[in-house]
Amino acid sequence: GGEGRGGEGVFEAAHCCLEHAPPAAMSELLQNWLNNEVGLSTNVSNFEKDFATGYLFGEILHKFRQQVDFDSFQNKNTYEAKIANFKRLEPTFKALGIKFNAMQSNAMMNGERGASLRLLYQLKMAAERLVLASSASAAETQAGGGAGAVTKGIRVPRDQYDSHERRFFEHRLRATCLNVKQAR
Repeated sequence: GGEGRGGEGVFEAAHCCLEHAPPAAMSELLQNWLNNEVGLSTNVSNFEKDFATGYLFGEILHKFRQQVDFDSFQNKNTYEAKIANFKRLEPTFKALGIKFNAMQSNAMMNGERGASLRLLYQLKMAAERLVLASSASAAETQAGGGAGAVTKGIRVPRDQYDSHERRFFEHRLRATCLNVKQAR
């Protein structure tokens, strides 16, 4: 028995880890993107800790002109600040076509290994699509803005439905957080 060790289990172990905790290469890629390309207000060194409040997700989205209410985000490590930040992120991630729910938010708020990395990877892919789309339209019109001007408008908002869904998301997020606290 050398299951999981040696040659025969390496592929399975590597595949399993991609599902749960992204490999070191991915975290290096994302860290480089955040610290050298996006240019956040803080240097990212610990994904679990740095993204637990949701504030830096808001900052990234704001840099790509997707999070219009970024001035309402709180850079605080309190339960209510985290809930408020993640609640603001939900419609933006949805508009970008990124799967985002209360369970994921709770995992990130609790600093679970790999949770924020998985979302960051999807966010990086969405940001690249936005930049490509905006530079293509800028090239077509030859008008101002340039390649850096990322525009909104991936999904058309539906006010009544969206406000109901936001309330439901907050309810699920609070319930999820409560269940996790009780289970501990």
